[in-house]
Amino acid sequence: MHVVFDARQLAQPALRGADRYLLGLAGALVRRGVRVSLAYVEGSPPNRAHDPALFSRFEELPIAGPNGPRWEQLAVPRALARVGADIYHPPSEYGVPMLAPCPVVFAIHSATVHSYRDLVARGLLQGTTNDYIDDGSRLRARARHYVDAQPYWADRIVAPSEFAREEIVRYMKVDPAAVTTTPLATSEAFRAPVSPRQEETLARLGVRRPYVLYVGGYERHKNVAGVLGTYGKLRQTHPELALVLVGTGRVPEATQRDATALGAICLSDVTHDLVDLYDGASVFLSMSWRETFGLPSLEAMTRGVPAVVSGWGASPEVVGDAGLLVDPRREDEAAAAVRTILAERPAFSSRARERAKRFSWDATAAITLDVYTEARALTRRRPKRVQRWMAHLASRDAH
Repeated sequence: MHVVFDARQLAQPALRGADRYLLGLAGALVRRGVRVSLAYVEGSPPNRAHDPALFSRFEELPIAGPNGPRWEQLAVPRALARVGADIYHPPSEYGVPMLAPCPVVFAIHSATVHSYRDLVARGLLQGTTNDYIDDGSRLRARARHYVDAQPYWADRIVAPSEFAREEIVRYMKVDPAAVTTTPLATSEAFRAPVSPRQEETLARLGVRRPYVLYVGGYERHKNVAGVLGTYGKLRQTHPELALVLVGTGRVPEATQRDATALGAICLSDVTHDLVDLYDGASVFLSMSWRETFGLPSLEAMTRGVPAVVSGWGASPEVVGDAGLLVDPRREDEAAAAVRTILAERPAFSSRARERAKRFSWDATAAITLDVYTEARALTRRRPKRVQRWMAHLASRDAH
């Protein structure tokens, strides 16, 4: 079987969750004898520095053309036909070609806009949806239609958790039988022994022990302000604790200002030092309003670091009893949870390591291969893609 992934995002200097998903799944597929190609815009190849050994096992498929819908809808189908792809797999919310010459399995990690609208409508979050995310209202109608069409042009959809799957079915109105849960896992680096250079890494980054660690994004919906607020309450009883925030891209000015006032450290685009940062942490803390998996919490658990995370979203599926789940609106509750873990850390650490063993890329690859097989068994896929989208538009217009 020849599987082609949309690998455009791998050109970035640091990996986000969807990128780790792509690499973890693709690596496990190769181990099972699957031929894997990484498609990208010609001139913007994947950043092999992320994992040179792993990248050596993939084929590269540079495709000419400007990045965007024309590349996705015209250049990609031609390239898939040329190389004889059996499956095309966009790994992150976009990039589904309507008239692909092979089945398309589409990864949707989150029904983000729909979910936040619901949280605001139910009064769980104050204000408007735009206070937490860009709700898409600024997109032109043509762009909105293009985004909305993506799930209907795919033959099968995969989601990282049952929570995500249920939201996709509920909000996007797709056939439940077409959506399969394929959990995330951690890379080989997170199963390696503790590095003898760990202390050197912490010193180079200016990190002192003991510390609370946050890993995620700096976007509004990640609620980094909640992490900082929780830390401020923690310092009242544990003044020895430091706080390290790890994200990607530019640190927002307000976040940097508030972190500096508390003596917290903001890091960005951390790559090979990330495991050392987990290993040195006392507790992992995330107050993100809702995650559809929460890969950083699993990474922390794999290294034996107990997690205090928001109980909204998929965290109960991932963390379970290996950490503590809190209301992300309640900083006092989160601070109390961190204190509990600090007092009982050995027991929580042991449970964290055991629970993390439930997640593996090999298991996810096995489920995904079944999805590929289902997609390939479908008859005359091209008309069905158009029919699904037209039926959805008719249904929407009727309401």
